[in-house]
Amino acid sequence: MFDRYIICEEGFRRADRGGRIEVRMPYYRGLGLSVVEAVDLTFDGQPVPPERTTFTVHGHTYTFAEMPGVIDDRWEMGERAELAFETDQPLAPGEHDVAVSIRLRISYMPAPGPRPARLTAGAVVKLRDRDGWVPAALILVYAVLHARVPAPAISLAARLDELPRLFRAPEGESNPLSENYLGGPLSSADGNAFAAGAILDGLGPTLVLNAEYDHLRASSEAFTAAAAQAGVDVRQVLIRGLLHGFLNLPAEVAPVRQVTS
Repeated sequence: MFDRYIICEEGFRRADRGGRIEVRMPYYRGLGLSVVEAVDLTFDGQPVPPERTTFTVHGHTYTFAEMPGVIDDRWEMGERAELAFETDQPLAPGEHDVAVSIRLRISYMPAPGPRPARLTAGAVVKLRDRDGWVPAALILVYAVLHARVPAPAISLAARLDELPRLFRAPEGESNPLSENYLGGPLSSADGNAFAAGAILDGLGPTLVLNAEYDHLRASSEAFTAAAAQAGVDVRQVLIRGLLHGFLNLPAEVAPVRQVTS
């Protein structure tokens, strides 16, 4: 998903025989190290064998033979890891051609964006309309509820400007993730697919949790405002300092612990 940003160009250092390169996790949820199958390095046109490389993330160093058994450590989205490699001869000064390919074993079918919340909201709308039933409460976590995410408010735009490009929304009008979810053009979206397009009257008590540094919260904020206007008992909570997908972080992270406890 973020393959253009894997290599940190300023993160290369020469060693006595070899070097060190900083690389980023390209998957938006981050993953445990046991499912990072390979970080393949090609240096000046020559593949570097895995047995001549080591992988270091937040101070922990592993060989690639050890990685499949590492079930208690993670590599988070955008986090810098260090790939150290050996060569037969010292590296020459100057520029070098570096290519990195990361192979990940993802344990479920990748969802196009925050699909569970999107599906939950749509299902509640459909059950209300078809059966006259609503749940006792609806909780939506960093949800996308519009086929086209609204433009961010000034306060959100200011937060997004603080982020590296890696974490910002792609530019342009197209939204291939939503189109894939719909199985057709964005114009085919209805309230069952994206709840913001539904009549919101009669929904039960709703709690909306948003990450502070998430361009998608523009959708949840607009949905919250529309739901309140429709008379829904809705409450919105902003989780400060965190990015989209924060529930994938360890519970030791204080804001995550507060949300889940």
